[in-house]
Amino acid sequence: MKYRPLSLPRVPAAQQVTANLLADPVTPTAGALVAMPVGYPSLLRRARFVQNGAHFSYVSPLPLLFPYEFPAQNDQQGDQTTLGEQQKSEIQAEQEQDSDLDDAQREEKAKANAVRRMDQIEDILRGYEVQIPAPGQKIDPIPPRRRGSGCPSARVVAFSPECHTQCLPHLAVGDVHAWLLANSGKEGPDTYSSGPIADAIAGGMPSQYGEEAGDDHEARRAFSDWAAGRAVPLHIQSDQINSESGPGVQFFNEADANEGWKKPAEETPERYSTEVTKRVSDKNRAYGPYSLRYGGHQFGEWAGQLGDGRAVTLVEAWDAESQQRWEVQLKGAGRTPFSRFGDGLATLKSSLREFLASEYMAALQIPTSRSLAVTSLPDLPVARESLTSAAIAMRINPSWLRIGNFQIHSKRQEWESVRLLGEFVAHDLMHLDGVKKSSTSSVDHSLSTDSTDSSNSGKPWSERLIREVALRNARTCALWQAYGFMHGVLNTDNICLLGETIDYGPYGFMDVFDDAQICNHSDYSGRYSYRMQPTMILYAIDQLLESLAPVLGFEDIHQRAPRPGELLLADDSQRAIWADHGMDTFAESIRDQLKNTLLSEWANAWLLRLGVQSQGASQDKSQLIDPLVDLLTGLDMTNALRYLCEFPTTDKTVSSFAKDWVDYAARESLSENKIQSAEAWLNEYSQWLRASPQSAEDIASHMRRKNPAFTLRNWITDEAANRLEFQQDTAFVEQVRKRCVHPFDDLQGDDIRFQDIGSELTCNLPSCSS
Repeated sequence: MKYRPLSLPRVPAAQQVTANLLADPVTPTAGALVAMPVGYPSLLRRARFVQNGAHFSYVSPLPLLFPYEFPAQNDQQGDQTTLGEQQKSEIQAEQEQDSDLDDAQREEKAKANAVRRMDQIEDILRGYEVQIPAPGQKIDPIPPRRRGSGCPSARVVAFSPECHTQCLPHLAVGDVHAWLLANSGKEGPDTYSSGPIADAIAGGMPSQYGEEAGDDHEARRAFSDWAAGRAVPLHIQSDQINSESGPGVQFFNEADANEGWKKPAEETPERYSTEVTKRVSDKNRAYGPYSLRYGGHQFGEWAGQLGDGRAVTLVEAWDAESQQRWEVQLKGAGRTPFSRFGDGLATLKSSLREFLASEYMAALQIPTSRSLAVTSLPDLPVARESLTSAAIAMRINPSWLRIGNFQIHSKRQEWESVRLLGEFVAHDLMHLDGVKKSSTSSVDHSLSTDSTDSSNSGKPWSERLIREVALRNARTCALWQAYGFMHGVLNTDNICLLGETIDYGPYGFMDVFDDAQICNHSDYSGRYSYRMQPTMILYAIDQLLESLAPVLGFEDIHQRAPRPGELLLADDSQRAIWADHGMDTFAESIRDQLKNTLLSEWANAWLLRLGVQSQGASQDKSQLIDPLVDLLTGLDMTNALRYLCEFPTTDKTVSSFAKDWVDYAARESLSENKIQSAEAWLNEYSQWLRASPQSAEDIASHMRRKNPAFTLRNWITDEAANRLEFQQDTAFVEQVRKRCVHPFDDLQGDDIRFQDIGSELTCNLPSCSS
C-alpha cells in the first residue's frame, strides 16, 4: 500500500523520540505549533538557550529569507514597501511628534509602540503556522500565508529511486522522477513542482490527506510540498486542541516567560520527577516536526549549545515489512531555536553534494544517511561566499542522535536528560538486552546512593552503549580510510551514535593520494585531514566517555542502571567519585577495543579490495597494505586500484604491467623509482594471489566488485551543481546519480570522462554551513 507523505505510518508511539525525550518548555507539545489568537510564533525561529534539560524543540519548517522582510500592512500605494521600512518611517514620525513630551512620557509611548510593532510581526508569523481547524476537521497542512507569494515555489531537481525503494517503498511520490527529467533544461512557471506558482497553473492545491489518491501529478505535487517544507506535518485533532490549555497550545505563556530566559534553576529530583512525568509519560500526545538540541566540540573547542540549526525532522516513519525506522529530515528548512546567527537555509550546491555523496557511499556499502530528494527554491536567494539560490535536501537515517546530544546534557549537569536519552538509545535504537526504560512517575526520594536493590532497575546500559557507538564508528571510519573518503568536519556533533556517516559538508573523495590531504578549506591546522580521521573518532569517543562517566561508575558499583532522579540525588563530589571510577575501570579497554577494531576492519577492507586472504594481522599490514599505501602517493587512488583489477589475469610481465599501471594512474610523469616500487610491490602481491584458492578470473571479478570505476570527484559535483543552477540540467545530475549508485560498472560512452582527475580536490569547496 502506498501512502501520501502526511499519512506515512509512524514508529510505534512508545519508540518515538518525542514520546521518550524532553521537549522544549516553550513548545512543550506538538499542539504548540498551532497558531493561537494570542501567541508568540517568533520563538520558533528566535535563537535562544533552550532550558530545563530539553532534548528537542517542536518547530515547523519555514524556508524564508532571514532577516524576514514582510510586505507593509495596510499599504494603499501598491508599491514594494516592506513592513520594516514602514515601521522605520513610523518611528521617525513618532520622534518628531513626541518632541514636546517629557522623557518618561516618551519612554512609555516608545514601549507601547514597540509592543504594537512586535504584535504586527507576530500576527504575520501566525499566518505561516497551522490554523485551528473546524470541529471534527483535520488540520490543513498548508497555512494561509504559505499559499501566496510570501512562500517560495519549489522545483524537485534530484530524486533517488534506490533510496525510495530501499527506505520508504510505501511512500507515494507519483511521477516525480520522470517529471524532473522531462523538464531538464527548461525554465518557466510550468517547471515548478509545487508552491504558489504550481498551484496557479494547476488551478488549485493537491490533496494532502489519506492514501495515494488522484493521479501521479497530484501525488508528485503533494510530495514536493512536503519536501520543500511548505506542508506542515502536524498530527493533532481539533478536540485535542480545544481540550488543552496553557503552553500546550501556545508558543509562549506568562508562566514560562521568565523561566525561558533565566539560567536554569538548581537541578532537583523533585523538579525533574514532576516535569519528566508531565513531559514524557503521555504516549498518546499529538505528533509534530522537531529539531534536536545538542552541543559539541568544534575543532577541539567546546562550542556550547548547537542543535539542528537548519534541520527539521518531519516524521519517524515505520516500514512494517522491514521492521525498520527511518527519521525523515529536511536540511535547509529555515530557522529553528538553534540557528544562532544563521538563516537556516542551504545552498543548491551543498544540498546536491550531500544527495550525491549519500547515495554513492551507500553503493560502496559504507554506513551512511541516505538522501531521497533535493528540492530547489529558485526564487529564494542565499548569501554565502557569493549570492546563490536555496535548496532543501530530504535526508533519511534511522536516527539523527549524535555524541553531542549526550554532551550538552552532561556539560549542563542535566542528569535526568542523560538518563532518559541513554535508556532510549540503548533500548529502542540499539536493542540492547535487559535495558529498562524507567517509569517517570515513580521517583523514590527515599533512595540512597548505597542502595543495591535491583528489583526495579534494568541492566546497566552505559558501558554497552559506549562500546557500541565506538565499534560502529570504528567500522565506518575504517571504510572511509580504505576508500579514501574525507569527512572534513569531524566535530563531535557530527558523529552519529549509530555509526552512519552524517552531515556531509566540505567532504572529499581522494583523487591523487596524499596521506595529509585536507578537504575543508577552514581546517588550517589539518585537524580533520585524511590521516587524522581515526584519531578524531577516538577523540569523539573520549568525549562520550567523559559525558557518561558518572553513569559508568554508578552502574559498575551498583550493578544496575540508575533509577529516575537517582543521579540528581547525589552531590557533585559523589558524581565525581563515580566518574573517576568509571573512567579508571572502562576508558582504557574501550579505547583499545576501538583501536583494534579500526585496524582490523581497515585491513579487512583493503584485503577485500585486493582479492586476497589474510596471512596474519602483522603480515597483512607490513608486507602488503602499508607498502601499497606508500606506493599510491602521487597516483590517483580510484584509477590505480581499478587498473589493478586486471593484474590477476594479465599476460604482461610484472615489469611491463608496473610501468603501464603507474602511467595510467599518474596525474603527471613520475620518476623511475615509482615504477620500480610498483614492480617490487606487484612481485609481493603475486605471492599472495598464488596462495588464494580462487582462480585468477574469480579474483579479478571479485576485485571489480570492490574497486569502483567511478568516484565522486569534486569537479564532478561542481559541474553538476553549476549546470543545475544555471541551465536547469537535471539530466546531467541524473547521469552522475546513476554512476553514484552503480560505481563498480565500467565507464562507457559519455561517462568515460568521469575517470579524469580534473581540478585539485581542494578547489571550490563549500563552507561548513553552505
